[in-house]
Amino acid sequence: VLWRRHVGYDASVFPQFVSKSPEADLLIVDNEHAELQRVDAESGKLRWRLPCSLPISAPRIVGNRAFICSGTEEASQLLVVDLESGNVFRSIRFPVGCQTQPGIVQDGRQLAIPGAHSSIYILDTESLECTAVIASGHQRGTIQTSPLWVGGMLFVAENTGNRTSKLQRYQPLEQTAWIRIDSAIELSGQIISPPQVSDRRLLVNTELGQIKIFEVPIDSTEVREVAGVEGPGEGIGVAQAWFSGSQIWIGDRKLSRYQLQATRGELVSQFVRDKRD
Repeated sequence: VLWRRHVGYDASVFPQFVSKSPEADLLIVDNEHAELQRVDAESGKLRWRLPCSLPISAPRIVGNRAFICSGTEEASQLLVVDLESGNVFRSIRFPVGCQTQPGIVQDGRQLAIPGAHSSIYILDTESLECTAVIASGHQRGTIQTSPLWVGGMLFVAENTGNRTSKLQRYQPLEQTAWIRIDSAIELSGQIISPPQVSDRRLLVNTELGQIKIFEVPIDSTEVREVAGVEGPGEGIGVAQAWFSGSQIWIGDRKLSRYQLQATRGELVSQFVRDKRD
């Protein structure tokens, strides 16, 4: 262990590297003090801290900026933080709570931010102007992960029950108008861990251990299921996934590695380690 830093017993946001450089610092959310912190990845030395006073979402890093939502279910704000100094150089307030990590839309030109209920807000990344409001109709607290832009569509994971969830899809008609694509994708278990994207493929894993990989064909709104595995049917809690090409790692109560064999429609288990760790 190189170092450790206490960030609260209810911490749910994983640290992020500020860039792809091997020497990159880490961005940490300290739940206990409601702070965003930048620390040296090798030593844990604090670079800067940003007190926010209210709960903080996972940051969305775009270039040299971090976009974070801070607030409660009733009211919140979006902060744009300079990664070098830790200063807030722009912010806007929302009339409702926005507590999930902002999503990136259309190659970084827009942000997609779910409200605590009913609506998803589309903002211009530079001006923070709200260019559209999607009437999603979701219930309070049912969206817990960031929206994802894949193949010209916005995918939003919505928990519909204690053991069920679905992927809703939205598509822009023009700058200020979005439509919902009729057929939602039903899943077993709630989606509480961020889905992962690799090229035009989307990996979703649920807290019941179900793993599904979908592919979005070019110039189509049809989504094809490439492969998947059913889970044990019992709650495994937060399961963090990593997905690149054909390689998949899942960390929950164990560490699992899979290989995607798309032509056969299979996820092949390569090893499982540290069971019940």
